This record gives sequence, C-alpha cells and structure tokens, in this order.
Amino acid sequence: EFGGVEKVVINQLKNLDKHIRYFKARGIGLYDKYKLHKMQRYQPFELNFFGKKIKVPDSGSFLGVYQEMFVDEIYKFVSKNNSPLIIDCGSNIGLSVLYFKQKYPKAKIIAFEADPQICEILTHNINEFDLTDIDIHPKAIWTQDGFIEFQIEGGASGMITQDKSSHDNIIKIPSVRLKSLLEEFDVIDFLKIDIEGAEYDVIKDCAGQLHKAQNIFIEYHSMDDKTQQLGELLNILKVSGFRYHITEAFTSKYPFIERKTMMGMDLLLNIYAYK
Repeated sequence: EFGGVEKVVINQLKNLDKHIRYFKARGIGLYDKYKLHKMQRYQPFELNFFGKKIKVPDSGSFLGVYQEMFVDEIYKFVSKNNSPLIIDCGSNIGLSVLYFKQKYPKAKIIAFEADPQICEILTHNINEFDLTDIDIHPKAIWTQDGFIEFQIEGGASGMITQDKSSHDNIIKIPSVRLKSLLEEFDVIDFLKIDIEGAEYDVIKDCAGQLHKAQNIFIEYHSMDDKTQQLGELLNILKVSGFRYHITEAFTSKYPFIERKTMMGMDLLLNIYAYK
C-alpha cells in the first residue's frame, strides 16, 4: 500500500511516461520539445526527428508546423491508390513531405519551396530519410512561369510580394505556373496549397484544372491591407465540384472590439475541399 504522497508521485511518473511515449511516436523527444520552446527564434540548429538528424532554421515555426502535421494531422486523407500523386505547394523544410511519406510510403510527391535557403534545408532533410519518388523544385508557385519578387522571412512565412518599397529582404526567384503543371495529369490525389497569401491568384488561374484533384488543402491568408477574397475562392471550389470544410488557424476572439494581426494577417483559415 502506498500513502497519499507516493500515489501522487506514481501518477505523475505515469503521466510523464505517457507524454514521453506520445511525442516519441510523433518523432520528437519530450525534452527536445521543451528545449525548442525555450530557444531563441531564427537560430538554426539540428534536431533528432524520427531517429534522423534534420536541420531546422527556426524553432517557433517548426513547433507550429510540427503541431499541425504530426499531432493535429491536418493533412490526413484517405486514398484508394496506395501510390497517390501529391503536389505539395509550400513544402518549407519538408515536414509535410515526411508526413505524407509516413502515410503513403509509395506516394509520388512533387514539392515546391520558394525560399532558396529553406529549399536547401528541405533537400537535406528529405535525403536524411533516403526517400524516393520526390521531386523538389526551388520555385515559387504562381500564375506564370518566369521570375517574381519574394520576401524572405527565415521560417515558414516567406511570401511573394509585388510591393518592394514596404518590405526588406526581397529577392528575385523563379516561379512556375501551377495551372501548367496540373494540365500534365489526369488525377491528382492530394493538392496542398500553402503559399502565404498567393493562394487566391493561383486558385483563380487554375480554376479549369482543379476538378482533377480528389482532395485540396488551402491555407487562406487574409492580409489586413488587402481586400478579402475568401468568397470568390470558395465559389471557385464550388463550381469545380467540391464541397468544403473550414477551420480557424488564426483569428481574433472579439473581432468587433479588437482585430489582432499576425505577420500582416488578420485571419488565417484551413480550407479542406473534397468531392
């Protein structure tokens, strides 16, 4: 028989063990996760992830993306094809690619990352896992092939910008027209679009090809200095034969009273489009 203090200690140890096993199953140690929360932003480091050493440029963005993908599993989908075609627009350091490959080891993935330095990290991280059938493109997804101005952020929030006067860290990078890529395929099992505010222009340009996708995930960014285009985007999905489901990723609790912003956004939504 244990006394009250011993029971409390045992229960705490059991709870700690549960948390350790929980995060280990999701690729990261509990102590490593604790250290990440204490780490200064935008300080590059290496992390033991599912038994491999990956590179991470920013602890803050890693924690947010890790939570979404490996804990909340926002990209979880079911495919009748055991080797689905996945087009990943905005792959960042590769966590989304790793997640998709865990779910579908035989998946064919076409990955795009606009930030040149982040794309180098993406390539390194994917190579660490010896994964195959992954095509990585250091290009921005856009409405035309060529070059476009891009604002480097250093984490997961770099974006296309057409207003150089109001931003720092602007570089010119190659762009690819998503519509032209979609035209090459009859069926796309999963189309992920997380391109930091360029999604409406790209979706509008691709409207005639979207029906080829079975599932579409769009991260919608409402920039507080631009006209909101959510209604138009949703209508394009509807006309293309999709139903949609929306969850909040960032919002203000009392928008009538105070509208908070994050990285220039006053609203961030996850849009799930399916047939």
